[in-house]
This record gives sequence, structure tokens and C-alpha cells, in this order.
Amino acid sequence: MQMTLALVESAINRFLAMDLEAAELIAPLEGKLIGILPRAVDEPICCLISGARIEVITQPQRTPDLVVAGNLLDLVRLGTVGSPESLMRERDITMSGDVEVARSVKVMLHRFQPDWEESLSRVVGDVLARRIAVGIRSIAEWTNESRESLTATLSEALTEEKRVLPTRLRYQQHLAAVEQVRDDSDRLMVRVDQLLSRSVKAGEQ
Repeated sequence: MQMTLALVESAINRFLAMDLEAAELIAPLEGKLIGILPRAVDEPICCLISGARIEVITQPQRTPDLVVAGNLLDLVRLGTVGSPESLMRERDITMSGDVEVARSVKVMLHRFQPDWEESLSRVVGDVLARRIAVGIRSIAEWTNESRESLTATLSEALTEEKRVLPTRLRYQQHLAAVEQVRDDSDRLMVRVDQLLSRSVKAGEQ
């Protein structure tokens, strides 16, 4: 267990190091104890913010200032998505505890920008890392453009449908107009019959 927590601590700090401004972002949380509670775990993993680093505390002497709970993979994704708050709403990730600490965590997650290209370059070299990063950005841009195009198309279709489909008021007005035309037609036919009848009588005389 101790080795596992040490690996967790190392992974979190390596991830934080991917953003050169991480120290500034995490500064408002200095000295705070944050609990991370995956759904399958009974007790939160407590992390102390100290000197722009995360220190996993196995036996905390106080309750966490904030507990972040959710599915493990969703908790990991919090630091990688563009809109952490949207992910929290969609995946039912909760924060309980100090309101100000929760606000600071949300700000940090929102502003956190890991440099994936720099991290990749340490493993595969600058050239390949740049190509991989360009490919990832292209896919992301295509996804965003596709989503915007689909939204625009649906919006246009719904707008057009609104113009084509009658509202209840327009439908009622149309029915009233049809009734009026039918009544006028009936009166006209009666009038025509009367005129024909008179013409026939006049001819007989």
C-alpha cells in the first residue's frame, strides 16, 4: 500500500510539472489537505499541498479541507479536459468541504495547461513529439469543427421547421378562414339557386 501511494504521489507531481505555471496555480492551496475519493474506495487519499508539490499523507491528523469524489478515471481526467466543471456535472464528480478551497481547486483545474509536447519530447525526441502534438491538435480541431457544424445544421433545420410548421394560433386562424369560405360558398349557392329559379319563372310567363 505504501509503495502504491508513493507511486500516486510521484505521478501527480510529474503531472503538475508539465505546466510551468503550476507553482503559481497551486499557491492558494498551500497547506490545504485535499482528499481524493474514488468510488470504489472507502477512505479518501489525503494529499497535502506543500511547496507547490503534493505529499500523500497516509495517516492525516485532521479531516481534509476538501474531498473530491468520483469514478477513478473521471478524477484523472479532471486535469486534462478543457472544461473541468462540465466533466464534473456530466460524470457526477462532487466536492465537499471548504467552499473557498473548492473554488481555488476549480480555478487551478481550469487554468492548468500541461505541455504534452515537451513531455513527449523527453521520450521520443523533439521532431516526433511535434508531429504527434500536431496530429492530436488536428483531431481536436476537426472534432470541434464537426460539433459546430452539426450544431449550426440542427439550428438551421429547427429554424426552418418553425417557419414551415404552423403554430396553434395560426392553425386555428386557418380553420376559421376555411369555415368562413365554406359559409360564403353556401350563401352564394343559395343566391345562385334563387336567381335561376326567378329566371325560369320569368321565361314561363
